[in-house]
Amino acid sequence: MLSEQNKLEEAEEVFKDLMKKQQNMGDHPMTLVTLNSLGLTLDKNKKHAEAEVIFKKCFEKKKSHFGLDHPSTLNTMSNMANNFENLNKKKEAESMFKLCLQQMRKIIGDDHMDTLCIMNNLGNYYGRNGNVNEAEKLLTECLARRERVLGPMHPHTHKSVENLSIFYMRNGKKKEADKLIQKHLPFPPPPPECNQS
Repeated sequence: MLSEQNKLEEAEEVFKDLMKKQQNMGDHPMTLVTLNSLGLTLDKNKKHAEAEVIFKKCFEKKKSHFGLDHPSTLNTMSNMANNFENLNKKKEAESMFKLCLQQMRKIIGDDHMDTLCIMNNLGNYYGRNGNVNEAEKLLTECLARRERVLGPMHPHTHKSVENLSIFYMRNGKKKEADKLIQKHLPFPPPPPECNQS
């Protein structure tokens, strides 16, 4: 844990230093990538308020530079939604998750890995905040799509199995959770990070 915290602090300093060096580049795409990365690092470093400022700045620049329908803008929107939830800004988080999922479905399609990632995150968000019908609907859809597109043994499919199983257990559906887990054993190693919650 300590070494991970040290790495996050080092990463934060690297991104801040890089931002200083890129100041004269204006809204160059690489500057916006660095800005988004700084926001992610701050958020992971539990500096949620600082991250919010960075994400909002990055979102406005990307929206102006690329438009709302660009994958890079959608990526920052997804990060903002997670950040809003970290800040306990539930209305803003839900609104941003929904807008991001709507745009991703429209632009990159229902079966794209980034769409499935935000679908997973919104489903988990709903589950954590008591909207059980929407949570179950999205988590089930995400699992079905991941199974079809990625296959039953893909780590992201298993992340969906894990999330839906946890949802079932938290909502008194132990039989459904057990059935789901039994169907998908054994579990492969965890997936590379896609900012899934």
